Amino acid sequence: MDAMNILHQQLAPEVRDVAWSSNCAGEVFAQGGSADGLRIGHFQGDAELAAFVVAAHDACRAQEMGK
Repeated sequence: MDAMNILHQQLAPEVRDVAWSSNCAGEVFAQGGSADGLRIGHFQGDAELAAFVVAAHDACRAQEMGK
């Protein structure tokens, strides 16, 4: 997971340090701002891939918070 954490650290803090969510359309949102959050990705209807990206983000955040 080290390479993933290195990449995760490259994200802007306003995106990296907040919760993410995804929807059934394959969109990924960083929470905050508008009601739905800031749309930071769209996987063209691939909800499973969007959910995987959110889970990877959650794992990186948990690892960083545990330090």
